[in-house]
Amino acid sequence: MAEFADTIAKAYAVEGAAVELGRGVHDGTLAREAAVRIPLRTMNRHGLIAGATGTGKTRTLQLLAEQLSAAGVSVFSADYKGDLSGFAEAASAAGRASERMADLGLALEPSAFPARERERAREARRAHRPLDGSSGDCSGEAEDEVRAGKEAG
Repeated sequence: MAEFADTIAKAYAVEGAAVELGRGVHDGTLAREAAVRIPLRTMNRHGLIAGATGTGKTRTLQLLAEQLSAAGVSVFSADYKGDLSGFAEAASAAGRASERMADLGLALEPSAFPARERERAREARRAHRPLDGSSGDCSGEAEDEVRAGKEAG
């Protein structure tokens, strides 16, 4: 196990600011010393996170976004399922997260991150509202209501 941890630690050794992805696991055993880190300066490249359901893809994206945000890098995430909805609030220091961090030998320091999802959603709705005052309802019912109001007024 020591050889594995040393190999991983050397392969992912980084000078300067870095994003930490986690620790290496060999034959089901966590190697605390096998830190997997990516230089912050290379985080403007393309990447792919793939895996089966429940393997940690969303958590990995959240981890990356949190660390980039903490480093002052703006992060945009299109989250149609709402998996990242708690991003703006600090997580609880109790539960599975604290157990996992203890396994990794790391301190858990929950923090909130800047998020403007509400303002952006409101701006997007305004930007897509038709100029005639209708709601943009494709069924035509809202437009009929607007016309009826104009005719009555």
